[in-house]
Amino acid sequence: MPRPPAAIEWLSLAVILLHLFVAPYTKVEESFHVQAVHDLLFRGPRPAALSHYDHLSFPGVVPRTFIGALLLASLSAAPVYLVQFGRRIGQHALIWLAYHAPRLAATIPAFLYPWPEPRRSALLIVRLLLGTLTWLSLMAVRRALPWPDARTFYGIITASQFHLLFYASRPLSNTFALILTNAALACRLQGVDDAGAVLVAVAAAVFRFELALLLMLLFLADAWRAGRSRTAWRALCRRAALALFSAAAAAALSVVVDSYFWRRRVYPEWEAFRFNAVANRSHEWGTAPWHWYWTSALPRALLFIPTYVPLLPIALLGWTEARQLALPYLGYVACMSALPHKELRFVFYVLPVANAAAAVVLGAAFRYGWSPVSDEKIARAASALTELDARPYYEVVRETDRKLWTRRFAAVCCALLVLAAAVSHTVFLGVSCRNYPGAEALLALHRVHATTTTTTTSAAADAPACARPHVHIDAAAASSGISLFLHIPAWHYSKREYAPGQRVDWRQYTHLVTERTAEAGFERVYSARAPDAWLRQYPFVRFAERIHVLRRRQERLQRSEAEDDVGEEARQALLLPGCWPARLPWS
Repeated sequence: MPRPPAAIEWLSLAVILLHLFVAPYTKVEESFHVQAVHDLLFRGPRPAALSHYDHLSFPGVVPRTFIGALLLASLSAAPVYLVQFGRRIGQHALIWLAYHAPRLAATIPAFLYPWPEPRRSALLIVRLLLGTLTWLSLMAVRRALPWPDARTFYGIITASQFHLLFYASRPLSNTFALILTNAALACRLQGVDDAGAVLVAVAAAVFRFELALLLMLLFLADAWRAGRSRTAWRALCRRAALALFSAAAAAALSVVVDSYFWRRRVYPEWEAFRFNAVANRSHEWGTAPWHWYWTSALPRALLFIPTYVPLLPIALLGWTEARQLALPYLGYVACMSALPHKELRFVFYVLPVANAAAAVVLGAAFRYGWSPVSDEKIARAASALTELDARPYYEVVRETDRKLWTRRFAAVCCALLVLAAAVSHTVFLGVSCRNYPGAEALLALHRVHATTTTTTTSAAADAPACARPHVHIDAAAASSGISLFLHIPAWHYSKREYAPGQRVDWRQYTHLVTERTAEAGFERVYSARAPDAWLRQYPFVRFAERIHVLRRRQERLQRSEAEDDVGEEARQALLLPGCWPARLPWS
């Protein structure tokens, strides 16, 4: 029977939920899986619906597998449809109150009203499900550690790290692979090496092909540990056969599933590997020096830099199991350092191993520092003093001093953990949540429409009928937070890309969500800000306007005020024709 989660485990889940609700939007790296889950949930996997899928219109540089999106869509379908059904009931009830009991409706807090975007809650559900799966995999590693003190410190260290938990709910191929590699690490900690090899092989075949390198390094470590034992070598050969068979089966499944959705015979991970490694075109997305993972990415992700410097060498030298587990992962980082294009998410799989090694050392220090000197040593020192022999006494004093310094070391480490958690989950999260100006601009446009009054005054009777907004979203806005989950079905959105210098009739659109600050025939009504640079003094971060909402000017509004007999309230209605019930307190 599985053990219930401990309080320290719930802390990590709470941090994941905090990151999810503070920064609920996604960026361009996550766009494929986000759009795929949306299409699977709201269009269905029928062949007739595939022509409307987003990935066929915007395929990206290399294809990605649908297996992760299928898993998320299958698990989240029931809660998403339940929330959508409840939304419809609640929306009709609130509309009835707004029209027939306006005084009662005015007393209802704004946050109880549904969002203008009916599918926005589905994005939260999908990400919540993925974050829970990642959390379960991290806690599986924690429960596999052999000592209670190490399990406690592992939970504290994991909860203190920003990047690992921030990306835990983000639909990336690396996140799906991280779940499998965490489960594999837990299996290896418990001695179930066959299952661990199978999980890494499946992750490599389906989600991230470079994990095949980690799998080979794990087999090399197992071969070194096997020595000359024939039994160990037979087990290793059986494990290799299982891993190869699992990888082949997973690759075949990927070919079948993805060929259906991509409408051509395709093995996505092989094409990605051929693009990045064989053709060596990954450098087109940026390069970094060979030491970037060691000097920037991992220290920034681990956060606990002053403590990890002494802890990791101690763990590798003093704990045999830590050395056997960590060396293949460190070798994986060394091999990935040879590639010119580097990103932190490529080495996420190393973080739980480093956390486990540091937690074991902290747990051992805790046990040693707070354990009393044995009564036998104290009695021997006392009897030796009566015989004028001070050597046992000085041994007790030296051991007491060692325990004192060990307690101080553990206390400093715990203080650094708390400090790292406070800094990472306030400063970093506060900056990261502002990295989605495209989503902020689009939601601002929706809110303005939702609050527009069109029927509350007699003057508004002169207003034109509610037009269907036609919004153009450029590449900069689409890559900074906008996804299909944020669309309103009654509106029309276009992400059509135009070549530089191409003449475009922008009058076909009612609104532009763009990085441009001006366009002929349009006026700017909103600007979303995003972090621009770090500063050395308060407020330490400089923000700049990144994405703007431009509204097409109405001919009627360009007339002089003397000729305009429409009141101010109707004027506001004409600026952005409302497509939502009047006077609902959205903001």
